Amino acid sequence: MSDQAHNISSAELDHLIGLCDEISALVRSGLPIEETLVAGNGGHHTRLGSHLTQLAGQLGTGKPLAEAIRNDPVFPPVYAAVVEAGIRSGNLAGALDSIAQSARTLRDCRSFLVQTALYPMVLFTTLWFVFTGLFLFAGPRFAETFEAYRITTPLLGAMQWAGANAVNVLAVMTLVPIALWAVFLLWCSRSSRGNLIQSAGRVGLFHWVPWLGRAALQMQKATFAQIFATLVRSSVPLDQAILLAAKATSDRYWPRENLEQLQSRMTGGRGTPYPRSPISPLIIWALGMTDQAILLEGLEQYAKISRVRADLLIARCELVLPGVITLIFAVLIALCYCLTVIWPYTQILDMLSCFSG
Repeated sequence: MSDQAHNISSAELDHLIGLCDEISALVRSGLPIEETLVAGNGGHHTRLGSHLTQLAGQLGTGKPLAEAIRNDPVFPPVYAAVVEAGIRSGNLAGALDSIAQSARTLRDCRSFLVQTALYPMVLFTTLWFVFTGLFLFAGPRFAETFEAYRITTPLLGAMQWAGANAVNVLAVMTLVPIALWAVFLLWCSRSSRGNLIQSAGRVGLFHWVPWLGRAALQMQKATFAQIFATLVRSSVPLDQAILLAAKATSDRYWPRENLEQLQSRMTGGRGTPYPRSPISPLIIWALGMTDQAILLEGLEQYAKISRVRADLLIARCELVLPGVITLIFAVLIALCYCLTVIWPYTQILDMLSCFSG
């Protein structure tokens, strides 16, 4: 089973979203978890469906669902924490809905980035090879013509050298677009996996994109508040609710030592500081709140505000980023044009002026 799990580990975002939606709907219908997993296999990839059947078999032997998922590499680690929080709150469907919503937003961001970058990359690759061909094959003849008039420049000499070593130069020049496409395809592959719903995954793949890194952080805050409110509403003790919600929404901002530090702080260790985290202020506020109705209302508003902020950042990225990417590739293309056409002509005209004088 381990080898098979690794073949599809971690499940793609689309499969994970579909799984969340189907299990959520079937749980609401009142089916047992084992029957839910078996019934949910039909709409998925054959290997994933077979894998879920084996998972259902483990549940039939008495192993808890959260434990079975936690030990299974096909599911992102945070997924097990969400399931555990949902089971503890008695609202597994609601917890799965929250993770599916976050996964949909991340999938949409990924699709937007792929579509935005695809056209400039194809254009750059095409023009790169056009300029390479001009430099390697037209350039040497161009240089020989002016050499007959004893006009030489470093660039014309480079063109002649490149023509004499055309195979080696072409191989080196080809490596540039190949490396660019390799990085792009690697990013596409990694960002299609379900482990992107973890904070470490989303921040690692989106932090370099303007606005999306901050949007991912806002989504993490919203999911934390949403799951935290679900647990509180289900009468889970406040300290346990905080720890379960923290585990269910982050593995970067809340590593094991941070969770242990938070647990120590809430169980009487007054001298232990709160771990540094973007959601620590919310936790401190929640622990000081005695009215549960106000606490729940505050968490719901916090989740709503965080979602709105994330949507605004994503909208800003969608508005500005295509122009920025197009501008960057336009500058690169213009640079290639200058190096292969404008600069040689400028130097040749300068040499002709000197020759005429």
